[in-house]
Amino acid sequence: MITVYSSKRPGETVTLAFDFTAELGGATINTKACAASVLTGTDAAASSMISGTAQESAGVVLQLVQGGVHGVDYIVEATAVLSDGRTLKLPAVLPVRLPLISFP
Repeated sequence: MITVYSSKRPGETVTLAFDFTAELGGATINTKACAASVLTGTDAAASSMISGTAQESAGVVLQLVQGGVHGVDYIVEATAVLSDGRTLKLPAVLPVRLPLISFP
């Protein structure tokens, strides 16, 4: 099942968490990385949403994401290479939206 995060605003930087613990067994995460691409909409610079390098804490990969274009839904995918040689991937959807403004 794919995670769908709550939307973020274009100017926000947020941390996404990808929980690999159920798949680890006795293995540990040796290397981790995240990538962003467009699911729906248009953003030629989708990969620039990834801010810095992914971190890991107790089997959960953490990634800062920034920017994005209003109205675009992104796929952010975390990849973890494990100590037992397996490579696991977890995708998530991150919508980027401006808040709705209502006037009295």
